[in-house]
Amino acid sequence: MALVVVVFCMKELLKYIFPILITFVLASCSTPSQIAYEERQAQIALKNQAMQKERQEEIERRRQFMEQAEEQKKQRQLEIEKEKEIQLKILMELSSIGKGKYNYKNGDVYDGEWKNNKRHGKGVLLNLNGNKYEGSWIKNLREGQGSQIYKNNTKYVGSWSKNNKHGLGEQTYKNGDKYIGNWINDKRSGEGVLYNKNNEIINQGEWIDDKYQVKVIREVIKINKEELDKIAEEADIKRKKKLEQYKKEQIEREKALKIEQEEKRKQFEKEQEEQRIIYEKEQKAKSIAEENKRRKIDKKIKEEKEAIKIKNKIKEEKLKKIFIEKIDAAKTECKKIGFKIGTEKFGQCVLDLTK
Repeated sequence: MALVVVVFCMKELLKYIFPILITFVLASCSTPSQIAYEERQAQIALKNQAMQKERQEEIERRRQFMEQAEEQKKQRQLEIEKEKEIQLKILMELSSIGKGKYNYKNGDVYDGEWKNNKRHGKGVLLNLNGNKYEGSWIKNLREGQGSQIYKNNTKYVGSWSKNNKHGLGEQTYKNGDKYIGNWINDKRSGEGVLYNKNNEIINQGEWIDDKYQVKVIREVIKINKEELDKIAEEADIKRKKKLEQYKKEQIEREKALKIEQEEKRKQFEKEQEEQRIIYEKEQKAKSIAEENKRRKIDKKIKEEKEAIKIKNKIKEEKLKKIFIEKIDAAKTECKKIGFKIGTEKFGQCVLDLTK
């Protein structure tokens, strides 16, 4: 009877103690798992910091790369502008006839042909004071045929030499008078006729140093009216023929000059277009290369992240497996020692061995 009571009491006692022991053993076994979890969390945090640092370094590398690309682009643009200037300079200096427009510091503007950086050929010079010359140039000097319009509306059309009116020319004054005849060093000299605004002869004959010689007039007065009219008519016909011939030659020269200038302009535009196409191709190829390089970098970073992720996963699995093996080995060792499974001593034994 006493044995039955003892067995009943032990049974009731185990009913309350056994869950407590199980809970203690489980709690004891979970402690190393918590430590391993914290270690894993610390490792993950370190790796995240390393990855964050790598990401920042990669962003910095990309920023530097973009800055270098922008700098190279600016440098290339400067080189293109410099090449254009060099080409224009070569075109102006080495070609037999170059054409361009230049604004002088004093306000004058020249638009026409150049040679060796000097006005040479056909061109127009507009002075700040309102004077305008259009015609031939040789080494920065008016030379050959040309027309000059002064600010007071006086106009000269004819021959020039060393920047002076020289040879046959026609000058119309602001009051309507007109002189047709020879010039020497910017002055009326030689045979010439001065007309009023009604085309009537004022003076006809010899001019010296911009002054009319009266004695010639006196001799001319002696000639009868018919001969005088005949001489004036012949002079007028001769003048008109010369003017017509000059205008015809001027038109032909201007036409030839326009054709030549148009051809040179087309050639220059063609060269510029070819250079632009080459530059665009280079930039496109460079952009493609940069994009490919960027993609390779992104791919490499992605692959490294995936490798780190896989490596961490494998390491976690390995740690987990090692931990489980340690628990199992500790349980086996505790069994060999003689501790019963489920007892407090068994749980303490497993805890001590796993530490």
